[in-house]
Amino acid sequence: MSALPPTNDDTRIWDIWESIFTLPVVTVSIELGIFKALSDEALTTEELAAQLHLDARALAMLLAGLCSQGLIDKRLGRWSATHEARRWLHPEAKAYWGAFFGGAFVNSTMHAPLLEAVKSGKRAP
Repeated sequence: MSALPPTNDDTRIWDIWESIFTLPVVTVSIELGIFKALSDEALTTEELAAQLHLDARALAMLLAGLCSQGLIDKRLGRWSATHEARRWLHPEAKAYWGAFFGGAFVNSTMHAPLLEAVKSGKRAP
């Protein structure tokens, strides 16, 4: 598995951009390398946490949020990136939106606390 070429329909990306709750989950996932890791191979929560040096419990909650948005799937206990994530959120994709979303990092009051929580496992204030 790897990055996919763009399509004419980027509706899903605009849905993310317009949501104050989804956007921080996606921007944190981009910053942590979750979409690339789950595009390369299907991993359990524990394997992904070990690979990215993250708290497994907090990561599981983040992954559930991504799954509810249709950006990753879980099958037989392993997570993998969906076609949409591989097309728009994989850092090597021709239609990568991560750079566009990067500006949202500084504008989101939720990004930094969520990032810290997934890295450390501590609750955000």
